[in-house]
Amino acid sequence: MKKLMLNIILWTVSILLVPCSCKVKDRSDSNGMVADSSLISIQNKDTSKTDTSTLQKEELTKIYTQAISDYIKAVYQKDKIVFDTLFFGKRAFGQPDDFPDIALPETIEKTTIRLVNPVDGEKMQRERKSRVYINMIGWVDKETASFTLITFSNGFEHKFDCYIDYEFNKTQNKFELVKLRIETLIRDKEGNLERFAIYKDGKYVGDRPIKE
Repeated sequence: MKKLMLNIILWTVSILLVPCSCKVKDRSDSNGMVADSSLISIQNKDTSKTDTSTLQKEELTKIYTQAISDYIKAVYQKDKIVFDTLFFGKRAFGQPDDFPDIALPETIEKTTIRLVNPVDGEKMQRERKSRVYINMIGWVDKETASFTLITFSNGFEHKFDCYIDYEFNKTQNKFELVKLRIETLIRDKEGNLERFAIYKDGKYVGDRPIKE
């Protein structure tokens, strides 16, 4: 079910053309924000476990903020990218995976955070193609939290996907990071989709075929 929802979201966003801005520091990686695009790789999860409605806004805001912070740090660790501003899609289509009704901090990890609707995002994309837009999809309940951050830039080109999983530590009364990976699509010399390159802790760990 989540796979279907992710495909619908990706299709919808690609029509609306929404963006975020970044600057690259120290190096240009062939798998980074200024290089090849990627396709979304989808986690096979059971949506029946999603229970965000039972969580208070304060708790949701905290775990979403934590995920964005971990995303920013992971991208810097991999590609040395320093973001100025990140634009997040404020999806409100009446679907279970809509962006929750929360207000994010104005800055996270010294990066300006902005929530935008698709119409405003389309305008921003026309103004500056270098802006980066993130379609953030979360599945949160009282015991686990999982996020997919689908990253677009360069004229709404799909760049890479970041997958983050947490488990709730009852003793510490907080969510703790369990695993995080970034998957970037690699293209051949002709520009055809070839494979996903997988990175963990900033290091390349292997490939995944386009079709599994």
